Amino acid sequence: MDPISAFSLAAGVLQVVDVSFRALSACREIHKDGSLAQHRDSQEITQQLLETTRHLEKAHTNVSASAAKYSSDVIDVSKKCSETASKILTELNKLQRDPKGGFRDSVAKGLRSWRKKEFLTESQAKLDSYREILNTRILSKLDYHALQQSESYSKLDQKVQDLAAALSEGRNTYEQLLATHTTDIKAHIDRRFNDKADQEAKLRYRQQFKDSLFYPEINARQDDIASSYEGTCRWIFGPAQASNETESEGTGSDTVSEDSDLIQTDDGSESVGIDSDTTSQDSDVEEVREQPWSNFKDWLEGDSNDPYWLSGKPGSGKSTLMKYISTEFRSFCQSHDTLSTWADAVTCSFFFWNLGSSLQKSYVGLLRSLLHQIAEQQPEMIAVMSNQDRSTQSGPGEPYSSLSIHTWTEQRLDVALARFLGAKPQAMRICVFIDGLDEFVGDEDRLIDTIHVLSHASGTKVCASSRPEQIFRQGFAASPQLKLQDLNYPDIHKATVERLLPALKAHLPCADWELDHLVNDVVQKSQGIFLWADLMTKDLKRGARNADRLEELEQRLERTPDTIDGLYEHMLDRLDKHYLRDAARYFHHLLMFQDTFYRDEELLK
Repeated sequence: MDPISAFSLAAGVLQVVDVSFRALSACREIHKDGSLAQHRDSQEITQQLLETTRHLEKAHTNVSASAAKYSSDVIDVSKKCSETASKILTELNKLQRDPKGGFRDSVAKGLRSWRKKEFLTESQAKLDSYREILNTRILSKLDYHALQQSESYSKLDQKVQDLAAALSEGRNTYEQLLATHTTDIKAHIDRRFNDKADQEAKLRYRQQFKDSLFYPEINARQDDIASSYEGTCRWIFGPAQASNETESEGTGSDTVSEDSDLIQTDDGSESVGIDSDTTSQDSDVEEVREQPWSNFKDWLEGDSNDPYWLSGKPGSGKSTLMKYISTEFRSFCQSHDTLSTWADAVTCSFFFWNLGSSLQKSYVGLLRSLLHQIAEQQPEMIAVMSNQDRSTQSGPGEPYSSLSIHTWTEQRLDVALARFLGAKPQAMRICVFIDGLDEFVGDEDRLIDTIHVLSHASGTKVCASSRPEQIFRQGFAASPQLKLQDLNYPDIHKATVERLLPALKAHLPCADWELDHLVNDVVQKSQGIFLWADLMTKDLKRGARNADRLEELEQRLERTPDTIDGLYEHMLDRLDKHYLRDAARYFHHLLMFQDTFYRDEELLK
C-alpha cells in the first residue's frame, strides 16, 4: 500500500478509537444516574464520533483494491473500527436525554441503559484489541520517511501530517500519540462549549434588553382604536385628487342595520367607516373647497427626507387612518413592484394618548416603544444599540453573562437610537408611524426634532399625525401632508346614510327625497368631522324614535352648533335641570380622579 493511503487509514483509526473510548465513557455516565446532565461534552462527542467515522470510511473507500492486499492489517482494523464506532454512536444517540422530557423520561432511559452493560463491555474489549493492533502491527510499520518525501505531502490532511511528525519524533505507540491528540481535542471541546455558553448568554441578554424597554401599556392606545370599517381608508394609498367631486345615486338606495361596524374617532367616540371608492355624495351636499394633498405612495417611492404629516381637526378620524396605514403598510408595499424594497421594512408605530399613563404621552415612552419594536424585528441590532457590538471591539469584550441593563433615561434612549441609525445596514428600510403629536406631554420642539432626525436617516420614512396646531404647522411646513377633514366627506356621507336613514324611514312617513335632504344636511354641517356627524346621527335617531316630525328634526339640526365644543355645550344645556346636580357631581369626581392620578404619577417618577 502506498504511504499516503496507509497513513490516512492509520490516522483515521487512531482518531476513531480515541473518540469511541470517550463515547463509551459518556454512556457509562448514564449508567450512574440515568442522565447526561452532568456530562457537558456528550453532544460534542456524538458529533465528533460521527464525523471521524465518516472520514475513516471515506479514507477506506479511496484505497484501491490492488493496494489493499499489501496491508491487510490496517484495512481490516479500519473496517472493524468503523463498524464498532457506528454501533457506539447509535447507542449514544439513544441515551441522549430528550430536552423536552421530564425526570421520569430520563430515569426510564437510564434504566434501559443498564441492559446495555454487555454491549459496553464487548465494545470496550474490541477497542482495546484495535489499540493493541495499532501498537504492534501498524504504527511500527508505517514508513514516515517515504511519506514526508512524497510530492503531495504538503497537501495531505493535517492529522495525517501530525501522525507522520509524531512518528518521526519517536512517539510510535497509541498512548504516546494520544497524549498530544487528546489535549487538542479537549481544547476544541472546551472552545465549543464556551462558545455555546456565550451564545446562550447572548440570547438571554437580548431578552433582558427587550424586557427593559417593554411596559404593559405599550400597545394599549393602538389596540383601543377600533379597526376601520371594511373598505375604508384605501384612498390614502391611491392617487392624490380632490375629494369634492363626487357623483350621487341618491341616499335612499342603500339601507343597513343599526348595528353597522364602527370605528373609534380621536375623541373616543364611535363612528362608522365607509369606502370612498364605492360611495358618493348627493348633489344637494355643498361642494367642499378643493384642497390638494400629497400623494402618500409618491412620498414613499421618492427621495424626500421630510416626514409625511397627516393633520386633521379633532374627531376627523386621524387615529383610525393611522392605524389602517400602519396595519396595511406591508401588504400595500408587497402589491406594488415599485415598493418592493419596503415590503420587508422594519415598521414601528406609536400612538400618544394624553389621558393615559406617563409613558403613553412622553418622550421616554415613545423611544422605548420604538426601540423595543426594532429589537423584536432585528435582534442582531441589540448589540449595536447597547454598545456591545463585538465586531467593532479590538478585544473579546465583556462576557454577555456579566452585562446588565441600565435604567432608561431620555439621554440613554437618544444614544441607543443614534447608534442604531448610524450602524444599521444600508439596505435596511425603516418606516415609523407616530399618531397624536398634540397629545404629547413634554418638549414639543424636541419631539419634532427627533422626528426629523429619524426621517433624515438613510432608508427611513416617518409618518406623523396631529391636530393642525401652530407648532406642528411650522415644524412640518415643508413636509408632504394632507388635511383629513377635506378628504372624508364621502366617507361621512355613507356613514350617515347607513346609520340614520333606516331609522328615519322606520318612523317618518315622508318621501325619500325629504329624508335624503336631511341626511345631506347632516353631512354638510359636519365639515369633515366624523365625531360630530356620529353624535348628530344618534341625536336625530333618538328624536325619530320619540315621534318627532321631520320639521322638528330639521330644527334640531339647525339649532345644533357645527363644532365639537359647541355640540357638547349644546348637549349639556339641553340636559333636564333635574339631572344637572348629578351631572355636576360626576364631573367633579372625574376631575378629582384625574388630579390624583397625575399627582401619583409625578411621585412615582
